[in-house]
Amino acid sequence: ILVQDLVNDQPHIFRIAAVNCAGTGEFSTTGILTPIGPSHTYCDIKLFMQPNSTTTPADSLVDHSCREKTINEMANVQVSTQSKFGLGSLYFNGVYDALPTPGTYPHLQINHNSGTTGDDWSLLGDFTIEMWVRPSSSTHSDTLISAYTQSDDPEGGMDENSNYWRLFRTSTVLTFRAIVSESTDETDEYGAPIFNYGTLNLNYTGVLPTGEYTNIAISRFNNTARLYINGDLKDKKEFDKNVSITGAGYLIVGGNQGPGYDISDTFGIGRGAIQAGSEYVGYIDDIMISDSARFARTNFVPEKYSNPADCNDCGGYTTASTLASVSDEFIP
Repeated sequence: ILVQDLVNDQPHIFRIAAVNCAGTGEFSTTGILTPIGPSHTYCDIKLFMQPNSTTTPADSLVDHSCREKTINEMANVQVSTQSKFGLGSLYFNGVYDALPTPGTYPHLQINHNSGTTGDDWSLLGDFTIEMWVRPSSSTHSDTLISAYTQSDDPEGGMDENSNYWRLFRTSTVLTFRAIVSESTDETDEYGAPIFNYGTLNLNYTGVLPTGEYTNIAISRFNNTARLYINGDLKDKKEFDKNVSITGAGYLIVGGNQGPGYDISDTFGIGRGAIQAGSEYVGYIDDIMISDSARFARTNFVPEKYSNPADCNDCGGYTTASTLASVSDEFIP
């Protein structure tokens, strides 16, 4: 029996009757159900990027959330009219740009602006990551989005600097992976600290079409993480660990930043190098990351975000963000 529009944490009383063709039958005993489900508000959105310009990337690199993250394009990210919603989208051509040093591929740097927003790219408790993508190849191995704790020793072993999350493809397998390493009070025979590790792998085996946009959503609610493709649930796993991305200045869209992205910025010019072989080639239209679970159902229909851009009492934003508005083109 499907019952909709119940209020979270509010007890509801039910009685059920099986009836005959005349409409008579005995009621069951009374049952009380207190539903638990995701609760989402505009204040929960920590990144809301909707490319909507066909003339310059700068006009599309705007965070419409109350956190107002700073977004920079690297190595010639382009704008395109091949959009899912609105006028434009972003296009990543995968062409290596050797100058200035370090050489890198087209990608977006999204700063967490922690001094203003008070947050970073950690995944703590419930969360949602959602984006629309249209790759140029259905079998290319690449990374769509990634966030790493940066390390001074990116070639080192697993330690407290190893935490990351990443959405990537390996040919026709799409994977959302989260790695957590937590220190313990124990040491090994050499006195080195021992870490507990946690790994989440959500997988979808299938081709992402090149002629249309695909909605990808990862949502965790009540310690269950789910991967959706166009609203269809493809994988779910229990995952109760927080992914703390400490010291990470950037979220990277369009490639795998790896733990050494910061130190690859050889001359301190604000440009790191994403890992070769992970560059994304294709279009990305909208990206939304939230500190709440937007989806916890078997399936859903991807649709535009209909809540108003209300930043009152959200915290961690400047007064200018209260001027944000929602229109028919303001669609996640």
